Amino acid sequence: MCIFFASQSMVLFGFGGMPGTVELVIVVLTMWVLPIYLGIRAAKRKHYSPHWMWFGVHPLTGWAACIVLHCLSARVACPGCAEYVGQKYRICPYCQASTAKSGDVVDATAVE
Repeated sequence: MCIFFASQSMVLFGFGGMPGTVELVIVVLTMWVLPIYLGIRAAKRKHYSPHWMWFGVHPLTGWAACIVLHCLSARVACPGCAEYVGQKYRICPYCQASTAKSGDVVDATAVE
């Protein structure tokens, strides 16, 4: 008799058996919303558009976009026009201003 009541209470409180609807909804929403949140944070930190995370409409593409944003290198602001360009650029493609910092050595003969 005690075993029957113990097993029933374990099932009622989610300690065994199939997960309840509430637990399942929480897990699914977490796995769906978490990459969107992390991807938007990474995009803002690295100066990319947070609209990348529209791929998060589907959970798998949301995780893919989040991973891509975490792997991309950060972009820097051009001192001339304030557009964000990749770190590899020495000359801004928008205004042709030098993006090199004062301590960087820029080779004037190098062709990009």
